[in-house]
Amino acid sequence: MKKDILNCLTWMMNRVSETTVYDKWSDEFKVQEIKEASEQVYLELKNVIDVTKLTRSEAKELRFSTWGEEYPDLYLFPLWIVPLIPEGLKVRDINGKYFKYDSKTTDNDIRCGCVAYGIEIKKEG
Repeated sequence: MKKDILNCLTWMMNRVSETTVYDKWSDEFKVQEIKEASEQVYLELKNVIDVTKLTRSEAKELRFSTWGEEYPDLYLFPLWIVPLIPEGLKVRDINGKYFKYDSKTTDNDIRCGCVAYGIEIKKEG
């Protein structure tokens, strides 16, 4: 995994850990801290992850998941990647339907940690 991505995820996990270790923090303060940390980490991740240019091996490393033999090139987005999906990106759902991603209307229900839509990534080489 790219060092920049690992650094971001480690930083975020440390921020999340503060909310469990620092038991004197109020629940309201903990929620605010996580929201602010999430905004910061996604701003940074947008600079290092381009979901439109991933290889299969990179997608697997980021925990994308494939969806059956019917669509072998379909890699479903893990939920944590959803904030990095560009508006209007052409995606495909698990039923084979193509649509343009819209953060306001796209259903983000998960299956095994991934949403029910993703990108097609052809075999490398």
